[in-house]
Amino acid sequence: MGIAPLCYQAQELYPDLARQVLATATITYKDSSAPSYANCSFSFMAEGEYCSLSLDKLNEIYEIANEPRGVAVAKNFAPSNAFWDFIANGNFTPGKAYQSQIRNPTLRVIGKIISNLLFAKDQTSKVTNGELQTLYAGIEGEIRASGSGIPIQKVKTNPGFHFITMLCERRQCHMHDSNKKDRSDSLLTPLFKHFGIDLSKYKVNTEIQYLMACHIMRDEDTYSSFDKEGTQLFTKLPHPQDPQAQRARQPTLPPTTRAPMH
Repeated sequence: MGIAPLCYQAQELYPDLARQVLATATITYKDSSAPSYANCSFSFMAEGEYCSLSLDKLNEIYEIANEPRGVAVAKNFAPSNAFWDFIANGNFTPGKAYQSQIRNPTLRVIGKIISNLLFAKDQTSKVTNGELQTLYAGIEGEIRASGSGIPIQKVKTNPGFHFITMLCERRQCHMHDSNKKDRSDSLLTPLFKHFGIDLSKYKVNTEIQYLMACHIMRDEDTYSSFDKEGTQLFTKLPHPQDPQAQRARQPTLPPTTRAPMH
């Protein structure tokens, strides 16, 4: 899929800078009448400076593959239904298909990684057209060799384009709802370093703070999770200095708080 470095290179999180980027992220084309990989640029404001770079340069920074070079998601993707039926069940309907329906645990984890890295959204468990096509592209070779009868179609959308589209969509969420939470902030740090922004002036979130930003922890002492019905549970973690707290307590359900079904 060409996104391996994004999967394993942990980045520090600079919340103040990230908010500046997500408030100003923009995709532009030198020729808006003919959008293409070659004339696609991503820009944002950070520390009072206008920062802009080509999609090709962004892919170089993140070590994302520069092939394929499409800058749009195919609306009609022939393998969609057969591929989804092969890895899950039934026809594929964007927004109504869930990662939890994918039977193979490895593919399910890969789907979650794709969702979190390139398609961060409020309901990350739902599978979109772009996510399904990216997953298909990652195992196209195996599909060809399997003789499964799944139609073969080349995925043309560049992974880096998915990434910058996600950032711009997060901007739209902020414009319409200030309570939206972000899951992509730390991925912006390589851009700050590329543009020479003085990171020493900004607060950095690490370890527990990072886990809280990713919504894995509710606070410094509480792990957040979901049961199979989609109910959000909170588990108090044992404190290393407290001998009586070496066992985690039973999950507790917060009043009237329920999460969407997975």
